[in-house]
Amino acid sequence: MQKGDHIGKVIVTIPPAESQSTLKSTPWTRRIRFDPDSTYLLVGGVGGLGRSIATWVAERGARKLTFLSRNAGRSEISRALFTELESMGCTVTAVAGRVDQMDDVQRAIRESKSSIKGVFQLAMVLQDTPMMDMQWSQWKEVLGPKVQGTWNLHQAFLSHRLDFFWMASSMITAIESPGQGNYVAANAFLEAFCQYRHTLGLPASVLNICPINGVGYVAENVHAQRTVKTQGIYTLGEREFLDFLDLNLQDVHSAVVEGAPRASPPASWCNTTQVLMGLRSEQQLDDPNNRTNWRRDRRMGLYHNVRAENPTSTKVKSNALLDFLALAAEEGGRVLLADRSSVEFLAREIGRKIYDFMLKPDEEVDTGISLLQIGLDSLMAIELRRWFKGVFGFNLSVLEIMGAGSLDQLAAVTATKLTEKLHGDAGS
Repeated sequence: MQKGDHIGKVIVTIPPAESQSTLKSTPWTRRIRFDPDSTYLLVGGVGGLGRSIATWVAERGARKLTFLSRNAGRSEISRALFTELESMGCTVTAVAGRVDQMDDVQRAIRESKSSIKGVFQLAMVLQDTPMMDMQWSQWKEVLGPKVQGTWNLHQAFLSHRLDFFWMASSMITAIESPGQGNYVAANAFLEAFCQYRHTLGLPASVLNICPINGVGYVAENVHAQRTVKTQGIYTLGEREFLDFLDLNLQDVHSAVVEGAPRASPPASWCNTTQVLMGLRSEQQLDDPNNRTNWRRDRRMGLYHNVRAENPTSTKVKSNALLDFLALAAEEGGRVLLADRSSVEFLAREIGRKIYDFMLKPDEEVDTGISLLQIGLDSLMAIELRRWFKGVFGFNLSVLEIMGAGSLDQLAAVTATKLTEKLHGDAGS
């Protein structure tokens, strides 16, 4: 046919959809585009991820953007962002205010250059504190922008025909994150609120965002980076984040299953408008050195059956410790654990793990200095306690860890407990 010398008809037969066709096909990817005549509202959008989203929205056709943020137009960062967007042909409206104040939300709507067709709810406040020590003001301050703020946006746009109502949640609602109970509660509200809007026939979608390399709060906060490293949380790049956002915005009306999830007995249901990104571990989940805390969650049991095609040598560094523990379990293990060199070895191994949590090179380990001098805090102690349970097989409380004093003293406690575990009472 390409040569033009074919005579007669050509018949092409398309196999039915239910048949096992061998024809190769490439899925068509639809990219979202924004209306240049409409306005899009970014709430709390002058931060790291907000700047990335604003630029991306402008690249996809948007020309009118309204920002509602406490620092909109006031901070150097926000003014630099607005200058960049204007150079891309955008008209920017900056409203300095709080989303948990309805008057500020209404003011942002009034001052917008045209009708608002889409909302990006990115407002957030962090006040990380263990629940037992948390003050009411810390709880209220974190929940305000996401709970009251989202409700204000919902009420303000009930009479508007929105293309999307997008909310930024966090992956910590699916995994454990010590010290962030208030932030987990705030984001869990967003996920439930997404389903609530669907029952009203209104658009809504929510993205559980993982830490993003090079942009966002974690990338700009050294302590947050340390926490992410300590908990073994996976990170993605800015490009992957925007791809997830694109996908999330294309599905804003989830099919509502009658009675779910309130059905009794529970009925199977799925909310396709909620997407969780970055739930991944770079190590095998049964590796005792794996700090991914969600590996203990029963909901993640399926992942334990997944094996990497090219497993990495993540256990190489722990071989010396594993060999030592194997020797300690043998008949002469009591004598081995009582030897001073064994305590020094355990001190170095524990120190390496603490330094790994803190993103420090382990060759700097000084077993004689105190744990406070090293920089170990209660949140890291929680992760260290988990590591003790996975590697040594016994529980060591946070108080015991923090009260040990130095690495040498903590190693001595470890040797004693290992002796008790492997050979009975240490004093017998």
